[in-house]
Amino acid sequence: MLQSSVQAAASAGVEPPWKKWKPNPSPPSFLSLPDVIILHCLARISKSYYPKLSLVSKTFRSLILSTELVHARFHHKTQEPFFSICLQLPDRPRPSWFTLWVQPDQVEKKKATFVQVPSSSYAPRVPLLIRAVGSDVYAFRQGYPPSQVMLVRNRENFLWSKAPNMTVARVNPAACVLDGKIYVLGGCCEAAAKSCWGEVFDTKTRTWETLPDPGGELRFSSVIKKLEIIGGKVYVTSNEGEEDSVYDPKTRKWEAIDWQL
Repeated sequence: MLQSSVQAAASAGVEPPWKKWKPNPSPPSFLSLPDVIILHCLARISKSYYPKLSLVSKTFRSLILSTELVHARFHHKTQEPFFSICLQLPDRPRPSWFTLWVQPDQVEKKKATFVQVPSSSYAPRVPLLIRAVGSDVYAFRQGYPPSQVMLVRNRENFLWSKAPNMTVARVNPAACVLDGKIYVLGGCCEAAAKSCWGEVFDTKTRTWETLPDPGGELRFSSVIKKLEIIGGKVYVTSNEGEEDSVYDPKTRKWEAIDWQL
C-alpha cells in the first residue's frame, strides 16, 4: 500500500512528505557573535581562564592578545593582579612562560594559581608609550621586536585602532607633541637612522613626514633620555652623555645645545 501511494504521488508530481523534511539548522556558535561582544564577555571573566581559552580558536587568541581587551577590563573594572615569569627548563629547547594568577575572591586569602602560559597563543602584553592630541590618544609599542605600528583611540572610547604606520620600525622611540603634531625620534637601526632618525605625524592630515638628518654628531645611537618642547622647539637629551640637540620646526634645522649659555 505504501509503495502504491509513493507511485501515485510521483505520477502526480508531488514530493513525498519525508523529502520535504529538512534537518534543524545547527545551533548558533559563540564565535558567530561580533568580536566586540566576545571582547566584552572575555573582559568579565577571570584571566586565569585565558591560557585555555586562547587555544579554542584564532579569534579568542587574537582578542586575548589585543590591547582592546586591556581597556575593556579597565572599562568594566575587572582588572586583576598577576605575575609572569619566563623560565628556561632543562628538558625544553625554548623558554616557557608561567603566570601566577590571583582570583579576585582569593586576594584576602592570599591564594593563587600557578599555570603555564602557551607561548604560541598567549604572552604578556607589550607596554605602550602614550601621547594625547586633543580628544585623541596615540600609542607606540615599546620593546622588541621593532615595530612601525601606531595606535589611536578617542578619550571616550576604550578600543584602540591602527593609525598610519611610522616610516621605519622603532624600538622604544621617544615622542612629544607640538602644535597638533607628534614628533617621534630614535629607536631605529643605524642604517635607517641616517635617512629617518626622526619623523613627525600630522594628526590633521594623518600623514608622516621625515625630519631632516641632524648629522652624525647629533644623531646619537643611544637611548633618548628626554624629548621635550621648550619655546616651540624640540629638545633632545641623550642618555649616555652624547651631545644634546634642538630642532626648530620653523627653520627645519638642528643645532647643538650649549647648556652653559
